[in-house]
Amino acid sequence: MGKGLKLERVKAIIFDFGQTLVDASEGFRIAEKDAQKKIFNDLGLEDWEGFLNVYRGERKRYHNKKIFHRVPFWKAIYHHYKKEPEHAKLIEWEDEYWDIVDKNRSLFPEAKFVISELAREYKLGIITNSPREGRVGPCPIKEYNEIGIYFDAIVIAGNKNIPPKPDPIPFKICLSRLETPPSQAVFVGDDLEIDIYGALKAGIKPIWLQHRMVKRKWEKPSIEVPIIHTLDALLSIEKLLDLQVIK
Repeated sequence: MGKGLKLERVKAIIFDFGQTLVDASEGFRIAEKDAQKKIFNDLGLEDWEGFLNVYRGERKRYHNKKIFHRVPFWKAIYHHYKKEPEHAKLIEWEDEYWDIVDKNRSLFPEAKFVISELAREYKLGIITNSPREGRVGPCPIKEYNEIGIYFDAIVIAGNKNIPPKPDPIPFKICLSRLETPPSQAVFVGDDLEIDIYGALKAGIKPIWLQHRMVKRKWEKPSIEVPIIHTLDALLSIEKLLDLQVIK
């Protein structure tokens, strides 16, 4: 569970949002295709397959650095082709990109029931990174009032001078709003470095959600951490903290 963490009875459960409470896979697929076509046409290219190789390579390079804003790696694509993009245009495209993702995501099937049940016993919070670099986007949970009503604290990291995860500050802000010490909180997220290691740095016990509906090559953790494949497993959270995998 991470060296040096004191295990106490859980009083608060904090969640990541994207790919933890909602499945945005289809939204990302549509948004990626839209962005690729815009950039390809703007560059005036003819070799589509060659362009896709460059696009995917830059995307992977920036994802490996945990930079998920689109503008930086889109700029890198332009620079690969010895061209300088219009920054304002890329900002506009990035807003359109995330609007597409937002409109094409949905709650995981079990999310509403699980959250409503957990709210009977625990304080609930959300910490999510803003995908729009340096710009305030809409609060994602507002679109899902059926679960939003159960959350006592929502922190949009990367906005309003709050650094993004894995910085410990957004975790500490959420704990403060929940009036809960880190030793009595659990964080549930899908990203190993941003969510799991980020929670550990803040002194919070992590649970790694590798949702069965998310198709991804999961990394190997350098620590022991409970892994779940559906949110239903959280209904037995006290038992879960003594196990490593629930299928």
